[in-house]
Amino acid sequence: MTAARPLPIIWEQTAQEGGTFSVDFSPDRQKLASGGAYIVQSGAQLYYAENKVWTAHDGTLLAATPRDQSLGATNEITFSPTGQTVATANGAVYCYPNGGCGAVAPGVADYSIPQLNRLDITETFPINATIDYSPDRTPLATGE
Repeated sequence: MTAARPLPIIWEQTAQEGGTFSVDFSPDRQKLASGGAYIVQSGAQLYYAENKVWTAHDGTLLAATPRDQSLGATNEITFSPTGQTVATANGAVYCYPNGGCGAVAPGVADYSIPQLNRLDITETFPINATIDYSPDRTPLATGE
C-alpha cells in the first residue's frame, strides 16, 4: 500500500455567507460554480439559495443569483455537459419554535451561464440533496 498524499486544493474561498455546500468546475475548467445559502433571521435561521459563478484561475466573481427566497438552500450545483447551464438541488429544514419541522422551498432549478438567469424551477417534495445531468445532457436526476 502506498502512502497517502494530500490532495492539492487549488481554490479555497468563502463564497456564501450561510455556507457553501457544493462547487463544480465547468467542462472547459474555466469557470467554477458555487452553491450554498444566505441566512434570513426570523426567530430562527432560514437558509435560502445563493449561487455564484467565478473564474476558476483567479476567483473573480462573474455572476450571482438574486436573493429572492423562492428556493431553499442550494445543496448541490452542477454544470451541464455543454457548460451552458447549471442545475441546482434545493431545500432546507426549518424547525418551528413551538415544535415540528418542515421543508423550506424545496425544488430544482436551471440557470443560464454566465449570467445565472433562472430558466426554470420545479417545486418538489421532499428536499433535494443531489442533482446531476445524464451524459446525453437530458434528463436531470435528483435525489433526497
